[in-house]
Amino acid sequence: MEMDYKPKYTTLDEYDAYCEKLMLSIVPTTDPHTLTTEQFEELCPEKMEYWDDRIQCDTPTTLERFTILCLYNIGLKKVLERLPEVSKDELRRLLGCP
Repeated sequence: MEMDYKPKYTTLDEYDAYCEKLMLSIVPTTDPHTLTTEQFEELCPEKMEYWDDRIQCDTPTTLERFTILCLYNIGLKKVLERLPEVSKDELRRLLGCP
């Protein structure tokens, strides 16, 4: 299936600025959200690899954007249900919660 989608940038700087603007619409909340084709096409890495004991994309920012996109799509409630207690405790500590 071919998409009618056309990129809105010509340089890497324009692409980064475009993605950052698009990220403003990606705010993970309790419930899951559907994704638009644009969000998926722009924020999902074309290629991910595993090397040096880590998931790698073209840039660390690409992986961070993808992670936030996944949280948005899955919903924070479901993510928290899947986390082990030690991770939940770490989140509470990071957020300054008792």
